[in-house]
Amino acid sequence: MSAKPIKSILENAPEVRALTLQTRRLLRLQQVLRASLPENIASQVAVAGLNAGNLSLTTNSGATAAKIRQLTPSLLKKLRLEERELNALKVIVQVPVHHNPLPKKQIFLDNTGRNALLTLSKRIESASLRTAVIRLASRFQPSDNKQESLEDKDPDED
Repeated sequence: MSAKPIKSILENAPEVRALTLQTRRLLRLQQVLRASLPENIASQVAVAGLNAGNLSLTTNSGATAAKIRQLTPSLLKKLRLEERELNALKVIVQVPVHHNPLPKKQIFLDNTGRNALLTLSKRIESASLRTAVIRLASRFQPSDNKQESLEDKDPDED
């Protein structure tokens, strides 16, 4: 069996042909859009999709979205040279979410809580549950450090 270039497969395989054509259309519209926008805005805008003559664009800020809305008539004129069926632009603001996990909260048990959990663990039949309860009981902090029991904690504090 001879190897076919991936381009040939994508263009001729009926399973992915429509997807390949739609991707090319969107890439062409992206190129026209970027060439039609001021340089400082073009890098902040992406084509998200085309559905029933409506081109969806995404941007990362409201200010950029407002500017694109101002430029919509001229953008539509230029984009229609590439996509005649284009009726409207929809601008979606997608603020990037940065993964900044909260610091791990450390809660320690006082001696009473620790003893209650250890007593409970002796009555548990399931080995995995018993191990988990014992691990929880190990969150005991010796009395030479200031400790805070869960009962002493102010519920509004966090």
